[in-house]
Amino acid sequence: MMATRALAAAVAVAALTTVAAGATVPADTPAVATTSRTFFFGGGHGARCGGWLRCRSPYVCEHGTCKTQAPPVVAPRPPVVVQVHYLVGPGGFCTGPQFHCQTGYVCEHGTCKSQSPPGGTCGGATNAFCVAGTTCEGGVCKKTSPLGGTCGGVTNAFCVAGASCVGGVCVKESPLGGTCGGTTNAACVAGASCVSGVCVKESPLGGTCGGTTNAVCVAGASCVSGACVKESPLGGTCGGTTNAVCIGGASCVGGACVKESPLGGTCGGVTNAFCVGGASCVGGVCVKESPLGGTCGGTTNAVCVGGASCVGGVCVKESPLGGTCGGVTNAVCVGGTTCEGGACKKASPLGGTCGGVTNAFCTSGASCVGGVCVKQSPLGGTCGGTTNAVCAAGKTCEDGTCKKESAAGRECGGTTNASCASGSSCKDGVCQKKSPLGGTCGGTTNAVCVSGTTCKDETCKKESAAGRECGGTTNAFCVAGTTCRHGKCRGDYY
Repeated sequence: MMATRALAAAVAVAALTTVAAGATVPADTPAVATTSRTFFFGGGHGARCGGWLRCRSPYVCEHGTCKTQAPPVVAPRPPVVVQVHYLVGPGGFCTGPQFHCQTGYVCEHGTCKSQSPPGGTCGGATNAFCVAGTTCEGGVCKKTSPLGGTCGGVTNAFCVAGASCVGGVCVKESPLGGTCGGTTNAACVAGASCVSGVCVKESPLGGTCGGTTNAVCVAGASCVSGACVKESPLGGTCGGTTNAVCIGGASCVGGACVKESPLGGTCGGVTNAFCVGGASCVGGVCVKESPLGGTCGGTTNAVCVGGASCVGGVCVKESPLGGTCGGVTNAVCVGGTTCEGGACKKASPLGGTCGGVTNAFCTSGASCVGGVCVKQSPLGGTCGGTTNAVCAAGKTCEDGTCKKESAAGRECGGTTNASCASGSSCKDGVCQKKSPLGGTCGGTTNAVCVSGTTCKDETCKKESAAGRECGGTTNAFCVAGTTCRHGKCRGDYY
């Protein structure tokens, strides 16, 4: 029993030393538990045992038989370790298990420090470190703010790596052409601006812009066809080195902003207007060109080209004296000439030259006769000489008077202004034709015998002297006092 008690005491001491070494055993844990039961002892070495039968001391029951117990093996007592602990104040070292910071301080990186809340001082000689979730930045405890989070000022927050605090918000830097603004939480790099969600640089007047340049024009300029240009009003300068473009529907023509004017519209001068394609500015009005033979003038707003002139609403060319004119030639004669018979001719007065190479035509009812302009004279009118008059058709100028031709048997002479036709002559107011020797005469024949002949028995005959032939085919009659006998004129005494 004494040995058992000594062993229990040793266990208790070991427990205490273990506590000193850092292990913990509850103080109210009992060392030995006992029960209140009745046992029968009496069996010696070799006796039966088990149940209520117990072996007599110093024997023990082993496999139902009391046997001599081997002497107990007592474990050696462990050495008692005694540790000394030190309480360390703020700023003191706290490395190793025996150094402990005073209440209210925490061992941080081998030094006893106080905890500092967000916004509190930290680092350096403050012997303070920031509470969990904050970091010492610039001697102040700050919390980390994510991209898009608040930062700076009274927030005591700094941005995560790769982000910068701009305007109280954590943003990332975006390069030229990168996205920015809105929900991107991105700010453009130095020299670039955020325009419509893209980082762009400003381009001066005349600089490149748009497309892949990621450039926008400075205030007052606009990007047109990849270049920064300024707007120029109607009448303003444009084009070239002005870097100006026209507005309000105007176009740049000859370095000035002008508007298009329709056919018939005003143009030129102070109007700052130019004509639409296909039209030209003539006399301040937009007109179209019309070819030879084309319409012109009036409401057509058309002018003639190629040396043509507008005459009667048609483009015609001038033709010189002797040139073609009229019809399909679309030609008009030059001043002082007139189109006569498809040719340009000049007017020639009564008595003037005409016809042929003169290219002259007669005026005032005159006609060109023999290269001279003459007038027609009626029956009985004057003609010939200096009168420059010719007789009308069917009339003949005889002795300065226009006369008509009268056939044999017709009236003639006197006031009839009739002359007998060739081969006849006027006798007693009647045209009579000359009948040759042997010809008919007298009666209704309106014929008179030619000189040297006499009408005998309606036949023109010649007078034959005595002894001459007569009768038959000789158409000869004998002179008075003779008689034609046997083809000869004979006297009564023959």
